[in-house]
Amino acid sequence: MFKTEGFNRNIFRGIRAIWGLTFSIHCCIFGSDLILKSKGREFHSLFCFYMKYMQGFQAVKAELEQMLRKDFPDVFLVDISLKRSVGSVLSISLDTDEGISVGTCALISRKLNFFLEKEDPFEFPFRLEVSSPGVGKPLVLQRQYLKNVGRKIKVILADDEFKWGKLISVNEVGIVIEPSKSGKKSKEKIEVQESLEISYSDIKESIIEISFD
Repeated sequence: MFKTEGFNRNIFRGIRAIWGLTFSIHCCIFGSDLILKSKGREFHSLFCFYMKYMQGFQAVKAELEQMLRKDFPDVFLVDISLKRSVGSVLSISLDTDEGISVGTCALISRKLNFFLEKEDPFEFPFRLEVSSPGVGKPLVLQRQYLKNVGRKIKVILADDEFKWGKLISVNEVGIVIEPSKSGKKSKEKIEVQESLEISYSDIKESIIEISFD
């Protein structure tokens, strides 16, 4: 007579193993789905925050540029940035061809504050700072180069090569400097008369050097 007890026990063990494997796979898939959904919600929240942040930033920039055109035609925007941290700062850098005064910066700051308090473009507290670019700040606009013709400039090229000299002219495509180079046995810069043309696309950074001559 064929004994089925051991056979049935093996079948039962096999079914239980298959069910356990199926349950494990289902849990893994379900768990992964929960993780993906959680990550998706997190990404969506970050994306919404970023879009609102950019909309607020662009609104502030547009309002500032309109204000400058209307009320301060001699003033131009050099840079605007919002540093998000514990003490977030909306930093605005302004200038004119003759240099901007502290009083003008303060007046523009007050006028812009009215807009910020009314529109509330950002959903977090921040401090507004309006100032001139300051000494040692990189030049970013052609207009800045123009106002510094005749002064000494340090240029870092795209390949990280350094160039020093006097800024002698500025045009639509780049600048022209009268280069200087360091002597081999001293740190003195030896003036060279040949002019050097540098296109804006080749400039990584350029800074006006303070001269005490």
